Amino acid sequence: MNPLRWLYRQVFEDDDSEPKPDDLVVVAEPADDGVAGIWRDQLERNGIRSMLKDRNSLNTMGMRFGQLWPHQYELYVLYRDLEAAREILGLDADATDPDGAE
Repeated sequence: MNPLRWLYRQVFEDDDSEPKPDDLVVVAEPADDGVAGIWRDQLERNGIRSMLKDRNSLNTMGMRFGQLWPHQYELYVLYRDLEAAREILGLDADATDPDGAE
């Protein structure tokens, strides 16, 4: 996991409360465009809606100047679909977070 993301979670997120079923949670962090597309397709074929976010804010300039920075993707699903999504993608609970917390 990205060290800044880990620090943000430690400072600003309440790890004691469980997310609500309709909350978006990170299921995985795809390495590139290809993996991200494959994972989204697998989830969609199994009836799970997902959202892909590029955490690298510098890529907002990419549309204007071409691709300048590497992508840092996060794949989100609803909390109620999290376990099913992990199973479909073949991920274990520790795949996105070394602490095991979401």
